[in-house]
Amino acid sequence: MKLIKFIFISFCILANSISMADESGERIFYGGVGSAKTGSSTQNGSAPFSLGFLSVPKSNDSVWGLDFAGEGTMLDSTYGQNKVPAQAISFNFLLGKNFTKSESSRFDGAVILGGRQTVQECPASYNGWQCYADRAPNTSYGFNFGVLIAFTYNGITLGARATGQSSQAIIGWRF
Repeated sequence: MKLIKFIFISFCILANSISMADESGERIFYGGVGSAKTGSSTQNGSAPFSLGFLSVPKSNDSVWGLDFAGEGTMLDSTYGQNKVPAQAISFNFLLGKNFTKSESSRFDGAVILGGRQTVQECPASYNGWQCYADRAPNTSYGFNFGVLIAFTYNGITLGARATGQSSQAIIGWRF
């Protein structure tokens, strides 16, 4: 859990630094949520979510961004468990294009490419820790891909985000 917190905080700092570097453009910050799948002994049943931003330069039609999401299934063998399905965390880069824009609205699309947790495991602890001797678990990652579309009108953004692991509605704001 400490690793996830560290990665999330690092991701937020990086996103803020990158977006501040592009003074000539605007930013769209968004959050997304999707419906939960039925959980089973091999599939996670938690509702997917995402948080991210898009940087939309005024000088050209390119769009890029970063997002962090809880989506799909990761097999967790920590805390003495035997490959229990848990929600996977993904970290993604978005690269796309603006399709149309006016003074008060814009329509953007982006490809999502990134990595997603697939397995987290470690030797069992007999003292209640996540792993033996309170070591960090070994985490394996897989490829994550998808698309995002976003329509923005007067600063409010609505759209959809779909990957190989989840489908989500997004809402955000532009400034």
